[in-house]
Amino acid sequence: FIIVTGSLSEEMAADSIKRGAWDYVLKENLLRLTPAIENALKLKEEKDKNRQAVEALQNSEEKFRTIIEQSSDALYIINLEGNIIEVNNTTCTSLGYTRDELLSMNVAKIDTSYSDGNIRRNVLQRLQKGETVSIESFLTRKDNTTYPVEINIGIIKLKEKPVMLGFARDITDRKKRENELKAKYEQLEIFNNITVDRELKINETRKEVNDLLKQLGKEEKYKVI
Repeated sequence: FIIVTGSLSEEMAADSIKRGAWDYVLKENLLRLTPAIENALKLKEEKDKNRQAVEALQNSEEKFRTIIEQSSDALYIINLEGNIIEVNNTTCTSLGYTRDELLSMNVAKIDTSYSDGNIRRNVLQRLQKGETVSIESFLTRKDNTTYPVEINIGIIKLKEKPVMLGFARDITDRKKRENELKAKYEQLEIFNNITVDRELKINETRKEVNDLLKQLGKEEKYKVI
């Protein structure tokens, strides 16, 4: 609103502005009323835009928070220095840390791959090219035990700053199955080698028998491949 008054001290004018008035015009200078109104309308428009922007940001942050909390994967956001700036409840539960504890850490404390300088540099280079990076790593719990994860990492902007968003999926069961299949494959290879060696020895024995029969003037007994 705009105050139109016959007289107004500087202190009263300042107090009125603090209370929400956009401007004031003295009756003796009504020529200022039109530009004052135009200026007030511009201020209102800017104020409305700012309010809408804040509401949009709040809504987007609420939606983002809802999405990350609904994720069954451990999710964490880190800045380009590796400092953790956000996590979801799954991360806290999986690692045994509180949210406040994790927000005071560098990701190298929990992610073994990030503590490897070569892997870290390679990931950052690929992210800077706009790639989404998928790697296998191990996350370290508070009790120092570890478990295997597949991490998908991308760059997003949070409050106009680039940050890394990582989704870490527990692949313990998958790794267990892979190890079981690998062990079975190795057993079959051993069995196959034993079988092949056995067949070779049988063929050699049969050849020797056939040679002896030849020497005795008799027909060969075995057909050797």
